[in-house]
Amino acid sequence: MPRDKKLNELSTGNLMKLKIISAICHDPDLLILDEPTSGLDPVIRDEIIGFLFDYIKDGDKTILFSSHILSDIEKIADYIIYIHEGRVILYDEKDALIEKYGILKTSEENLKNYGDFILKTRKNKYSTEALIKNVQVFKEFYPNEVVDRANVEDIMIFLSRGGQ
Repeated sequence: MPRDKKLNELSTGNLMKLKIISAICHDPDLLILDEPTSGLDPVIRDEIIGFLFDYIKDGDKTILFSSHILSDIEKIADYIIYIHEGRVILYDEKDALIEKYGILKTSEENLKNYGDFILKTRKNKYSTEALIKNVQVFKEFYPNEVVDRANVEDIMIFLSRGGQ
């Protein structure tokens, strides 16, 4: 942080760092941050996420972190609440969420074989993708199918925009 600059001369990233430091200096148990990494370059975002992670790592502090940058959420979150159009669509532990869901690439005609495992589908140029739940059980029933890991962004996109 440059000491020789006035507040209005600070970069967006340094200004955000200063705001977070100002909020943390009171040592709150709960820190509420709305889009703290929005508009920042990846290096500064990573610094801020690292700083916030250090703040909560002992487990006695909590950060309520809202963001549209889902890679930041994946780095720091223990729990994820996804609110879409004013409704809670998803609430779960991040690690459990990532373990539960997967993406299956298949033909449209094969979809009917997978029944209740399919949550949402979307068609691409060469295949159909399906968001499936209960990945481990699915793999037991269909061991020859390849299921890609779904990240938080994949899950949210499927749940809010996926086809069926």
